[in-house]
Amino acid sequence: MLTKAFVERPPLVAVLIALMLLAGWLGYRNLAVQDMPNTSPPAITVNVSYQGASTTVLRDSIVRPIENAISGSPNLQSVSSVIQNGQASIAAAFTLESSESTDLTNVEKALQSVQGQLPSDLLPPTVGAGTPGQPVVVSLSLDSKSLSKRALALLGKNTIVPVIEQIPGVSGVHESGLVTAAYEVRVDPSALASAGLTLNDIVTTIGSNNVRAPGGIAYQPDRETHIDVRGDLATPQSVADLLVAGATPVTITAASNAPSGASTSPLVGTLNSWTVVPHKTRIGDVASVTESTEPQTVYSYTNGTSAIGIDVTKTVASSEVTVSDAVIAALPALRAQFPAVTFTVDHVQSTYSKQQVQGVLHTLVEAIILTAIVMIFFPSLVTQCGRRDGRDPHLPLRRALRHVAPQPDPGHDFAARDDACDRDSRRRLDRRAREHRTACRPR
Repeated sequence: MLTKAFVERPPLVAVLIALMLLAGWLGYRNLAVQDMPNTSPPAITVNVSYQGASTTVLRDSIVRPIENAISGSPNLQSVSSVIQNGQASIAAAFTLESSESTDLTNVEKALQSVQGQLPSDLLPPTVGAGTPGQPVVVSLSLDSKSLSKRALALLGKNTIVPVIEQIPGVSGVHESGLVTAAYEVRVDPSALASAGLTLNDIVTTIGSNNVRAPGGIAYQPDRETHIDVRGDLATPQSVADLLVAGATPVTITAASNAPSGASTSPLVGTLNSWTVVPHKTRIGDVASVTESTEPQTVYSYTNGTSAIGIDVTKTVASSEVTVSDAVIAALPALRAQFPAVTFTVDHVQSTYSKQQVQGVLHTLVEAIILTAIVMIFFPSLVTQCGRRDGRDPHLPLRRALRHVAPQPDPGHDFAARDDACDRDSRRRLDRRAREHRTACRPR
């Protein structure tokens, strides 16, 4: 029945073939190309940074409250954490039926509910959608001959990395070999004791004035960007000018023989209380503040030169080839924007994936061409060796064509001629079958 319909309507066959070719081409264009299939469930990652804290403090004061808050989220499958000195990463894996945007919203709500249990000086945690097991698609290196390590680290972390994170399909950007910029405050114990202060007063003063508060979320069609309201200290002089919390101003007592409205000092004598300002201790009075960096524990080198390593990972639904091409395409604009920085491409995972896809396509084209050559130039080989019983393999098609052929005129008798043609055809087929069995008989 299906053969008859196709034989009667050749345009229908052509249209169906064209539709199948179009569907295959669209599917190939939208197919995610990657080296290995996705085997990890969708996950939401929470990164926390608390410099100077030990792993025990991070576990008890930060990671455990966050895990308890996230554990009540719908469709949650598992929660895992990785804790290091000064930083921690909590990954919440969800079921395959869950929605990534809904999971992200639930995790953010859980973090807001537990905010009061976290340390007050903790930087706002960063939340991102992505599976921790996603492979690195592009590895870059940043180095500079004119910028110091501190300046290069600030430029890479605060400017270049956020630009790469905004590329479509990028799940996360991980840096290595960074030096963390910091201000070094060297306290003079004698000056601190003479001012009646303690080291805790200095720490409290700097911590309360170095603030980064959450400023909301900027919603975009394909991502959510967290906004921080930064009130941190920008220069060493701004740190030195801070008034020390808890410092007591110097009190000047009035003498009995001093005129009204005047006060005395054991050093300069009589003072006018209207012009004398009580002295307030600043950090610069008891300490020196200089630009410095934290001790570096992770180093990265490219061709023997110290550099900053950047590893780019993709989202679960994205293609390695698409994301890699987008990152490589963004490098010329970054090089033009930051001429003092040298961008080096160390590894591109999509190169191997492209070679695999090209190999499959070449094999498929070779198979189609060889099959067409055999069918067109060696039809007798297909007819004789395709069926060892000697019957015509195209006999069903011939019968179908005979059934759909125009009916003969009733005024003419074609029955005898058709019978004779059938007998001749059977004789020829029998003779070919005997010849074929004779040729194929083993000796």
